Amino acid sequence: MKFVLLLLLSLSAFGSEGRPDGLVNFKNEGCICNDGRSISMGFRCTKMCEETSTQGRDIFYAQFNVKENEFIKDIFEWCRHVLEEDVSLPTCILNAKDKDGRENNFQLISVSENSIAVDVSTLADDEIYVVKLFEQSSQTSSDFIQTLKFPKK
Repeated sequence: MKFVLLLLLSLSAFGSEGRPDGLVNFKNEGCICNDGRSISMGFRCTKMCEETSTQGRDIFYAQFNVKENEFIKDIFEWCRHVLEEDVSLPTCILNAKDKDGRENNFQLISVSENSIAVDVSTLADDEIYVVKLFEQSSQTSSDFIQTLKFPKK
């Protein structure tokens, strides 16, 4: 009986905390890769993209830090773990806003412990974007970074 009560208290505390803004931050700049080449700014992108096959697509890769808390431990849980107050299944998207304020939303190809991959092939070349990760059910977001997508040569 005590175990069940503790479990219920734990679940209700988990739901009451939710997914607060500011819990998730980019670990470093994101990189856009296309079949072994970096097509974005970033001091580590050239090396990272050398080892990446994207099958002709422009794939944005990013890693995240999740602030220490007792409920959400990594980006996978932030994007997929159902909380008590959720009215729908949690879903993360990548939001990219250009200099004119036009927004592009992208579904994640993959999400693991603390990293994501997103196909951003439809983003225009030679454009700077403000990028953030957005969780739709709670309407919360990560911090943001800027990225510049270079044309493929």
